[in-house]
Amino acid sequence: MRSNVDVKITDRVDAGVYIMGRIMDLNAPGSDGTNNIFQAILNTPNSAYPIRNPNGSFGGSSRFQNNILGQSLYSGYFVGHTRTVLTDFYLRRELDDILPGLWAKARVSFLATCGRTIPVAKDLRYSRS
Repeated sequence: MRSNVDVKITDRVDAGVYIMGRIMDLNAPGSDGTNNIFQAILNTPNSAYPIRNPNGSFGGSSRFQNNILGQSLYSGYFVGHTRTVLTDFYLRRELDDILPGLWAKARVSFLATCGRTIPVAKDLRYSRS
């Protein structure tokens, strides 16, 4: 959400307030974040290990120990919440009495962000085929 208010206080003085607020809610797979899942997709060859072993456990090898299916669907998830407020205040004064077209402007900004991330991990077991 965003709101801008500009006010002409006198013939030579203007002021303004700009306010922006954002609410972000996130739910993503993998208890350690999606970056590790994407890195595993990029770095793991297609034939590195079987997706599942004959006994039903997730496959892995000595070199590739993180099963991508297990990481993305069965290792847990994390939930994130972020709230942000950004405000700008300004005051502008025309200085035509000193020099035509001259003006001065002062601006102050304020930013507040509050966020939290809640990881929910599940115990995921791998076994080598």
